[in-house]
Amino acid sequence: MLLPLLLSLAIVSGPARSFPSISIPSPLAGPTQDSLPALHTLHDEDIDSVTSRYEDQTLTVTMKNGTVYLYHHIDWDLEDTNPATPERIKAATKDLGHIIFTKAEHMPEFPGGDEAWQKYMKTFCTAHKDDIGDAGSVVVTVQFTVHLKGQVTDIRVASGQVNSQQTALAIQAIRESQPWTPATQNGHRVVCFKLVKVSLQ
Repeated sequence: MLLPLLLSLAIVSGPARSFPSISIPSPLAGPTQDSLPALHTLHDEDIDSVTSRYEDQTLTVTMKNGTVYLYHHIDWDLEDTNPATPERIKAATKDLGHIIFTKAEHMPEFPGGDEAWQKYMKTFCTAHKDDIGDAGSVVVTVQFTVHLKGQVTDIRVASGQVNSQQTALAIQAIRESQPWTPATQNGHRVVCFKLVKVSLQ
């Protein structure tokens, strides 16, 4: 009994000693992710690591200062096409290999539906009536991809006997339209192909 008591007194009354502080990372500690910077605004020299998860289509970017950004597909959609996006981020997004749907429960549509689309096309044709007059009136089926925020890419003529001027006008009509309402599948936005008739009259 006496020996443990003497040892404890010696420890308590001994000279103060300093120990190096140890920082143990915790999931609750560290910078909070209030808002995500666009991937193309991140600088490669500031990035520690980039990891991707195919299972839930997420991209995690850990910065050298300890900040961790978690991007879901809607956050990084099309960022791999931006020339300012760091190469290792582009590579990670390509590794995810996201699916482009050809059919979805709710297909992409022009905001406001068919009536709004017809109104838009009427305005477009009025603004380009001279070009349409030179090229000739035609109805063209155009295919394109609608992304998660309504961005439109990969516009091409799918069918119709058209000349180069008519093709250019049909593609221009899609390119100049406002962002489309994206497709949804099982309650989630998905990237999806869209076919639409462009009437140049």
